[in-house]
Amino acid sequence: MIRFIQTSEESGDCSAYYDVKLDRPHTVGEFINLVLIERKGEWGKFEIYSPNVSWLDYKKYEYRYGVLNDAIPKNLLEKKIISIKANGGWTNMDYLLKLEQ
Repeated sequence: MIRFIQTSEESGDCSAYYDVKLDRPHTVGEFINLVLIERKGEWGKFEIYSPNVSWLDYKKYEYRYGVLNDAIPKNLLEKKIISIKANGGWTNMDYLLKLEQ
């Protein structure tokens, strides 16, 4: 189950920033599948990073209406997530996944 906690005011386009909470720890693959199944009306991207890398090294993967548009390497899908942030509104939602080292 995905729960959003709004952390900013809504902007003029009705988007906002969120902390995302889950009912249990998830891997990258589990979380992406959850979004693709539970939130089929969304589109956006998953940005994935480890704590020890620069923002230039974030991996970005686009999705649209229940379909992942980019292939994600299997070793990345198996990594555990330590926190998730989101930004968006209406049907656009981007997720920032911070991974364990």
